[in-house]
Amino acid sequence: MSQPDDQLSALLHELDVTGAEYRTAVQDLNHTIAKRNGIRATDPAFVAANQAANLAQQRYRRALDDYKEHFRNAPALTELTLH
Repeated sequence: MSQPDDQLSALLHELDVTGAEYRTAVQDLNHTIAKRNGIRATDPAFVAANQAANLAQQRYRRALDDYKEHFRNAPALTELTLH
């Protein structure tokens, strides 16, 4: 396997992992809100779930930015032409 393929595989894996973490954190936040009637922004359960969702979103965005950057810098893609 060549290094670019290894790097792309690692980037895709990171996107999968961080995307799953983000989805799970958002679902947990939704469940926290749904199971508590009249939840407040200061409620410790809400604060913890919201913080987890925010951190997961940041990790996912970093992984997505790394993925985009990989293709932005890929010389093969900038040299493609249509025949």
